[in-house]
Amino acid sequence: MPPHSTHLAQEGAAFKSFLLVDGGHFNEDKLVDELMAPGKEPGCSGTRNLADNLSDLKAQVAANQRVS
Repeated sequence: MPPHSTHLAQEGAAFKSFLLVDGGHFNEDKLVDELMAPGKEPGCSGTRNLADNLSDLKAQVAANQRVS
């Protein structure tokens, strides 16, 4: 956390548990909501690079797919 932070939301999104892929469906809408959620707190912002975050996670999911 930055030295001036006073609570966890100032660090960014914190996930306890989240199904990124459920039944073969990438849960992009829920993911966007979670990544932007810190912006609802005063003095906080959501992710600064949403498109990059989504692309990175989609690439990681694709890298773990089995070819049949």
